[in-house]
Amino acid sequence: MTCHFTPNRLLMIRSYHTRIIHREVKNRGISDRLLFDGTSLTADDLWHTATLPNEEFLQVIRNVRALLGEEVFLSHVYSGPNIAALGHIGLAMMSSPTLGAGLSALVSYFQLEASYWNLDMRTYGGVTRLSIDFDTDVGELTALLVIAAQIVISNYISDVVGANHSSITYCVREKIADSISVAPDPIKNHMRLTPYYAVELPTGLMDAPSPFFDEQNWNSSMLDLGRRMQMASEQHSKVFTDHVMHRLCFKSPAGITVKDCASHLHMSVRTLNRRLESEGTSFTELKARAVDDIAKRLLLSGTSVDAVAYELGYENPSNFRRRFKDTNNLSPRNWVETQLRINEQAR
Repeated sequence: MTCHFTPNRLLMIRSYHTRIIHREVKNRGISDRLLFDGTSLTADDLWHTATLPNEEFLQVIRNVRALLGEEVFLSHVYSGPNIAALGHIGLAMMSSPTLGAGLSALVSYFQLEASYWNLDMRTYGGVTRLSIDFDTDVGELTALLVIAAQIVISNYISDVVGANHSSITYCVREKIADSISVAPDPIKNHMRLTPYYAVELPTGLMDAPSPFFDEQNWNSSMLDLGRRMQMASEQHSKVFTDHVMHRLCFKSPAGITVKDCASHLHMSVRTLNRRLESEGTSFTELKARAVDDIAKRLLLSGTSVDAVAYELGYENPSNFRRRFKDTNNLSPRNWVETQLRINEQAR
């Protein structure tokens, strides 16, 4: 089971993601005709249209890749202090109280701002993994987009905790191993091959206070996020389900209440419950799913049953064992043995 629920959303991306690309290309004397080749877009569309179809945006990226090359694209468009290219996402990240809150805002906003991305953040004991994936096939752009995301995340971590964060790992699948040479050295030197694309960092860093914290802007960003989620929910997207599951899975859900999730979005408990009900679920159901997911992750990481029970807020480990067996038809120990056997057979 995964903590991410893909909503039924339109495949769109906010226009300002393309504006900074247009600026860089224009500064190099490349015509709009070449940049927008294969699309129906014009430069005016970037300024007068709130969102662009994903396929149009991805075609622009393909054109830039062909015109400038991947290394130039990454070093000039997404390097340095270009978090402003993320618009509302960047504002939320830079005004957040902690590193973890900023990365959490990145995940929640990306559900709304760039629908072809599939970001997910989960804690595995001492490691927090920010996974990077896509809801559509991006083909030959995979390496470019994964590394661009890792650059944005890396720059943000540097802004908050300082330049020295050698404990960060940048995970890539073997299928793009031949393309990682275009990544900046700070990322390339800390890459490893894994079955997934992600950025992994010590969980202890997540509580690092941000020197850029601005309470007024942060509250404004969370109000804006709540409003956008309500609009998306009315269009049959499961954004509130995603958001609540993200918050429950990011840290141990034991102490998280529906009131916590509602206040984070500056809405009443009643409103949040109503939104979840309209999406076909409830906070109680989502919390049960999150607890089960986290229990399984901890068990597979080698954590003892008693330690898992304690982490999830059970006073008596036997209560956890009973609840786990009721949900999965196997005891925790038998479930782990079964999963390890399945994983071994799949190799």
